[in-house]
Amino acid sequence: MIFHNILCGCSQIDVYSFGVLVCEMCIQELPDPKQREEQVVLVTNHMLRGLIRRCIQKDPEARPDMEEIIDDLDSL
Repeated sequence: MIFHNILCGCSQIDVYSFGVLVCEMCIQELPDPKQREEQVVLVTNHMLRGLIRRCIQKDPEARPDMEEIIDDLDSL
């Protein structure tokens, strides 16, 4: 995938924001921090919903790195 070389190893990528953006794109609604979990539930693709949940973990150490995210997206 073309993005693999661009994103892998890029420590500035904000995985949390990426998760929020993917959720926004899937449900076609603006993100609402007060209703974050309710919005994630609206994502119909279970693989993307799981990825989003992993990306928006409160603990940054629990979030996947971009290489893991890319691997997940490649499997779609």
